Amino acid sequence: GLFGFGSSVALGANCTFRKVALESIGGHGIGLAEDLITSIRLHAKGWKSVFNPVVVSRGLVPEDFGSFCKQQLKWSRGVFEVLFAEIPKLAKNLSVWQKISYLAISTYYLVGLTTFIYIIIPFLYFWTCILPANMDFSEFLINGSPIVLIATLIYLFVQRWLSHPETERGIHWRGMILKTATWPVFLLGNLLSVVNAEIPYIPTAKQSVKGLSPYTRPLIAQLIIFILTFFYIVYSRLNTVSEGILILTSDKVWGMFSFALLTIILVIGGIYAAYQSRRLEVEEPWAKINLDDIIS
Repeated sequence: GLFGFGSSVALGANCTFRKVALESIGGHGIGLAEDLITSIRLHAKGWKSVFNPVVVSRGLVPEDFGSFCKQQLKWSRGVFEVLFAEIPKLAKNLSVWQKISYLAISTYYLVGLTTFIYIIIPFLYFWTCILPANMDFSEFLINGSPIVLIATLIYLFVQRWLSHPETERGIHWRGMILKTATWPVFLLGNLLSVVNAEIPYIPTAKQSVKGLSPYTRPLIAQLIIFILTFFYIVYSRLNTVSEGILILTSDKVWGMFSFALLTIILVIGGIYAAYQSRRLEVEEPWAKINLDDIIS
């Protein structure tokens, strides 16, 4: 992992620093991703970092969809800040593997842009008849399945090094849903970084925030567009498309529809999670936590 490449980074408060190391870079970094800024500056100064796979403390995470989105917006904007502001001036002092590691970390939130492209591809076909690839949907599944299989096997293999594999191991489908459902947040963070727009520091909520988050609106809009497109497809193929064209385009049309349906299923999961926030009870998060279980 990053430790093997000499690139272990600080994550929040779960780390310690040597005083002389922090003094050598003028103190802890300031920014939306202050821990990552501090890490890259320390590595550029020649300091080494050590990863110890032991849980020494536990903290709170967002309990509702809106708080999670705010956290991700802060992180995506902050991580892109490292890409645009820190890497260009510090890269010359980093090792090859450190350059690769920080480049991979700082471009992670481009997943918002790539997901947007993935989502828009089938709709471009429905609206403009532009086919993104000269292959049938069945051919796409055949060629893409090995990639999905290998990626899944790698994902399961690296779980051997989890700190608590008995509780952390598995296929984290909820995380997959959240990652897809927050693509508008990631994309917004990307765009704000390109225009160098500032956003205020957003502390992670320590209690649940009841209510429907405005970050749900892009997901609802995406679902509405999908439904309208579906009815348009059915109407046009029943009333305006000749039988010959129906036969020639059937595989492509329903293949692209299935392509769009894959993300919609995940988006519906995100909308469900957002609506569940309306039913949350605001309470002290540590009240239901048994500290004895954590310590053991």
